[in-house]
Amino acid sequence: MNEVLTPRHGGNLRYAGELYGGNEKDFIDFSANINPLGTPQLIKNALFDAVENSINNYPDPDCKGLKKALAELHGLRPEFILPGNGASEIFDIAIRRIEMELKRILKVLIPVPAFSGYAAVARDCEVELHYLNEANGFAVDLNDIDVALSGSKKFDILFLGNPNNPASTLLNPVELLEALTPHMQRGLFVIVDEAFIELTFDGEDNSLIRHIAGNPDNYPNLLIARALTKSYALPGVRVGYAVSSSGRIAGMSEMQVEWSVNAFAQSVAPVLGDLGEYRNDTRKWLCSEIPYMFDALGHIRGLKAFRPQTNFILIKIVDDSISLDRVLAGLAERYGILIRDARNFPGLDERFFRVAVKTRKENLLLLGALKSVLTEMV
Repeated sequence: MNEVLTPRHGGNLRYAGELYGGNEKDFIDFSANINPLGTPQLIKNALFDAVENSINNYPDPDCKGLKKALAELHGLRPEFILPGNGASEIFDIAIRRIEMELKRILKVLIPVPAFSGYAAVARDCEVELHYLNEANGFAVDLNDIDVALSGSKKFDILFLGNPNNPASTLLNPVELLEALTPHMQRGLFVIVDEAFIELTFDGEDNSLIRHIAGNPDNYPNLLIARALTKSYALPGVRVGYAVSSSGRIAGMSEMQVEWSVNAFAQSVAPVLGDLGEYRNDTRKWLCSEIPYMFDALGHIRGLKAFRPQTNFILIKIVDDSISLDRVLAGLAERYGILIRDARNFPGLDERFFRVAVKTRKENLLLLGALKSVLTEMV
């Protein structure tokens, strides 16, 4: 059996091919949480058109078309939006801008387990991890966060995933805003990662954007990071964006690398407003498959599934006879199925893994394969 070395992210098919053997294109990838409906045809058409008409020209350095399309999608003005090369670039620019403004080593609070990208961009900061409670499903407790922020140690930045990855928990946007506004008024900068918000049951109703859209300038210390990656199955085309006050956006724009958003990423702009049918189909899939998968996983002996609020489920091995390494290898080598080893998330260990929710056909394959692999160990 191959030794398992956990990569930082899911979806690393090249790594899986090297580790388990076989063609990377043949894996069924439950390690990355991408909309299984696939890239909308309208977006594919736009990308094909970009190959024909835009590949030999520099992209618009100001991303005016993309800004306008995203602004219309959210009922905002373009000056409140900054497109970037994925949400990761948005995090990086935000950190560097605050460092420049405050001229000191930043103190950053990150509730964990959480996406590793937060700590990665804060590598030159003083980072404190706030460990979430497993008994509460690893949900963020806003009262606990308030206590941490009100202590003697003054934090400059709070990172929050909403929904949070890998626990698939979700905070109410009104409660979130009410809890953090006093801290932001005292100087705390809050970065809320909403990369999966469109893949929650109520979609945009769960977003903070709707609650600040009247005037984002009233929240100069709030930044909402979004991405098209998960919702529209576009991981290979890096399209992220920030929503914040006009001053914050202007300041971050000054620090952005020129042409960081390429012509293919910008080419999706004209069709974003025409994807209503795709969004409706996505909602139907979510409402069907997330409850189905949670219930089915709950009936597999030796596992505990944490209740999901988006398209992935955190699972804990609760039987000591089950080895995560053997589960990973058995699924990959015998069934060509990849799941996310979650032991490298702070606060988790070798008992945890995460699975994406996919189509019913794919979900049945995973469930059957899991039962078969576990039967040999339990």
